[in-house]
Amino acid sequence: MESQESREENRTPPYTVQQYRDLFLDYYTFLTKLHISPSQLKIPPPEGWNFPREFIGDKLTDLAYETMCHLPYLSPHNLPVDYKSELIDWTVALKSEFNDIIDYTRSNTEFWGEENELDENHFLPISVGHESGGVTLLLCPLNGGLYQDIVRMDGPHFMNIEQRFGEYKEMFKNLDMIPFPGKTLLDVCGKRYKPCRSRGPITEEEVLAQDPKEWIPTVLDTRYLKQVYRGYGWPLEFRREECFEYVEGLLKKMEERERGGWEDDRTEYGVMDLDNIGGSEA
Repeated sequence: MESQESREENRTPPYTVQQYRDLFLDYYTFLTKLHISPSQLKIPPPEGWNFPREFIGDKLTDLAYETMCHLPYLSPHNLPVDYKSELIDWTVALKSEFNDIIDYTRSNTEFWGEENELDENHFLPISVGHESGGVTLLLCPLNGGLYQDIVRMDGPHFMNIEQRFGEYKEMFKNLDMIPFPGKTLLDVCGKRYKPCRSRGPITEEEVLAQDPKEWIPTVLDTRYLKQVYRGYGWPLEFRREECFEYVEGLLKKMEERERGGWEDDRTEYGVMDLDNIGGSEA
């Protein structure tokens, strides 16, 4: 009977390393047309990033390592990419955080393909989730899966990488996740269909008149932010600087009224705070 190791060695990956590079580049380029500056995109040279193989050791398969060397990355390290999820820039984090990130994303986790359990060394961490509900993304070049592992919930969940990126694109287009520089992504999927007292266009005055005890985002907040972003051309002709300048002013007015709740992201830290990344129960 053929062993699991033999099956994995004999398996033909659904994508080449170059195709993985192109899929990530396509998705990251999409983000640079929305809320991320094109200057934040790091494109690998044709020969790939010079990541020392001996430093990585046996914690990644050859295919996972080669894929890692040829992926584009976004700066800064820790950039929010999903709900309570921080994107890894391996060009910055490799030598300082590789072992810690690998250990964190593999702790108490079983990795499955469509049918069989897979060796953990096939899985390359793409992002790290923190606190309850945070999303860790893991790429398995062997089977073409971009997995979601959700903190204190379940996973990792397989989804084909093209399907996953397609889903993310739709979520951003629909503003089911609302981005703002220096803040975590607002995941508002659960608020889309809840009743809202306001009919027609929502005014800034309505938003600011909310009870200070109501933390961001309320249903009214999310609908108003969607209205604002679309008013500034989201998604196809988004006037990023104008929109973010207005929202920054809005948040300051909320703070003056002692309303808070939109968490700061962790990009200022420069490293993953893996000792405390689990946080308190949310």
